[in-house]
Amino acid sequence: MSPRKDPVEEKRSRLNDARVSPGSESSLAILRKGLSDRVSIVVAKAAEIAGELGYAVLNSEMTAAFQRFLAEPLKDKGCLAKNAILESLIRLEHQDPAVFLDAVRHVQMEPVWGGSEDTAAWLRGLAAIGLAGCDHPRALSHLVDVLADKEKPARIGAARALGALGRPEGALLLRLKLLLGDSESEVLAESFRALLALERPDEGTSFVARFLELGDEVTAEAAALALGESRKPQALTILKRSWEKARGRSLRRVHLVAMALLRTEEATDFLVSLLASENAETARGALSALGPFLYGDELRARVGKAVSERDDAALLELYEGELRKNRISPE
Repeated sequence: MSPRKDPVEEKRSRLNDARVSPGSESSLAILRKGLSDRVSIVVAKAAEIAGELGYAVLNSEMTAAFQRFLAEPLKDKGCLAKNAILESLIRLEHQDPAVFLDAVRHVQMEPVWGGSEDTAAWLRGLAAIGLAGCDHPRALSHLVDVLADKEKPARIGAARALGALGRPEGALLLRLKLLLGDSESEVLAESFRALLALERPDEGTSFVARFLELGDEVTAEAAALALGESRKPQALTILKRSWEKARGRSLRRVHLVAMALLRTEEATDFLVSLLASENAETARGALSALGPFLYGDELRARVGKAVSERDDAALLELYEGELRKNRISPE
């Protein structure tokens, strides 16, 4: 006798049939049934597929499911369904702010070992992003609240939302947030990224540059990586100047990673020159920074040549390890 199948897993598995004929009535019917289910993980998967397939026609069913679980929150532990619904509504550019306004105020305390915790933090962050996408007239007021939320995921969402809002007021709020600081490096990193996306390149990079020298090491590392990810032309000069002054080993390595993230010819040339001529520790840092990009034939040839010319067994071993990470066989 074969073991009995889990009915919930069977429901979740059947939802995949909606992908067989995208846009068909049968596909929509499958997802409508999933969204009306009482089990949160079934609803979560239905919402995920609806967003993936671009089914804005199901927005009303998703918002109805959201309200059901909002009324009985502990039937959606960890906000699994509510998070999936908001993620899909954001992906589908849902313009009715009502669901996001409900979500941005939601707190869901659930029992954990030794007490309770709020599992709706990322939900509030998603709601902030959703409100920014709606261009709600009071979006900034809500984003300020979430930016000051006691939970890290909510603050990350608020910073991301301010970047997406595309308004100069958002840049001012992010400046204030960064000047006041945050105990979480992820929040700082998201705030730096959002600010650089909003500000004029010269103004944004010069503001972020302050934190490379004046901030603590965690803040400086977040600022360096944000500059690298921004790929702004001004960033390389700032990062090189800061790298030369930096003292901590970790911070110096992060600067090298940030330069590699710029993906410019000038930044690559500088890192290869360090690999070829600097001390062993700096060479290892430059190689590690370039490692994720060795899938390119030209760069791999240049780096391989520089490594072979140093006659350093430890550096050669590191190089071969980076090639294996990229699933490239050492030559």
